[in-house]
Amino acid sequence: MKGKTLRQFIDDLYYNAETEFIFNGKKYIISGWLNEDETYTVALYSIEENSQEIFSCTSRSRQEVVETFEAAKIFDNRTIYDVEKNITVLYG
Repeated sequence: MKGKTLRQFIDDLYYNAETEFIFNGKKYIISGWLNEDETYTVALYSIEENSQEIFSCTSRSRQEVVETFEAAKIFDNRTIYDVEKNITVLYG
């Protein structure tokens, strides 16, 4: 990963993250926020003309949300750990 370490990237997800990055030539943004009902959400969106939600998880446990993201095969059917060498962080 370029722009920050993988550990920093994951740690940021616990604290209302907003990180923009490039993976395989495509731009993405991952955001985390606290909801009114005290649940926590992390969502990943593509940034393109027809942007779409790639991943979303909501739970009362921030740890559960982050662990679900870590295990999700959302990057060409691979996890963040499998592709981190191909990610460049632009912001966040």
